[in-house]
Amino acid sequence: MLGFKVKSKYGVVIIGLASVLVILIGVNIWLYYNSIPVTNNTKAFNVTLSDWTARWWKWAFSFSGYYNNPLLDPNGTSVMKFQPPNQPVFFLSGAYNSVGNRTVTIPADKGILFPVLNGEISFLDLTNATNQADLKKALDSDIGAATYIGAQLDGKEIQFQRIHAPLFDINYAKDNILSTNKSGPTQAVSDGYWVYLEPHSIPIGEHILHIKGEQPFYRSEVTYKVSIQAKSNGTTILTEHKK
Repeated sequence: MLGFKVKSKYGVVIIGLASVLVILIGVNIWLYYNSIPVTNNTKAFNVTLSDWTARWWKWAFSFSGYYNNPLLDPNGTSVMKFQPPNQPVFFLSGAYNSVGNRTVTIPADKGILFPVLNGEISFLDLTNATNQADLKKALDSDIGAATYIGAQLDGKEIQFQRIHAPLFDINYAKDNILSTNKSGPTQAVSDGYWVYLEPHSIPIGEHILHIKGEQPFYRSEVTYKVSIQAKSNGTTILTEHKK
């Protein structure tokens, strides 16, 4: 432990001043990230937000071909083209270790879900893991290393919340975004900072959405030009019974 040892005129010995400063810096970071109000929403279309984030990960890893993945989309085309069919929630993505500018059109009657900074880990990643707790422990330290988290709509801060997804089934497509031999069925957990926007919460028209998340060796930053249109064509509303 780094520190200083100081004896005052009152005979009090102060040890570990540097550690105290580190703790104070950590508190300031915590206060900063928690100063933005979090939404009280826990469900969207009768599905928990935790489940929606798991579905987002299944979507993100379902693409074969590195440059087909919306996380590497240079302009918004893939994000628009590869939306899950008949889904009432529109998925946006960050930029996989890069900076992007995209243009999308979203129906006003759809919810919008996107990560500010997120991560997932599976038994294929951590081959010595034996249970969910092992995966979660490894991911906690990764998400906890965030150095910046922020999202703005038309220049104003918008709400985000940390959402954990417990163990879920996932099938990695061949030649997925990680461009490794990781493919096939397994189970994973996820964690991260997300934004969910209710249908009709953004006025019809043109908007600028800016999303940025950083870690020491990772950066995701995207500016979206978002056009909210009056309505979708034949949206199928998804419902699930509460377990």
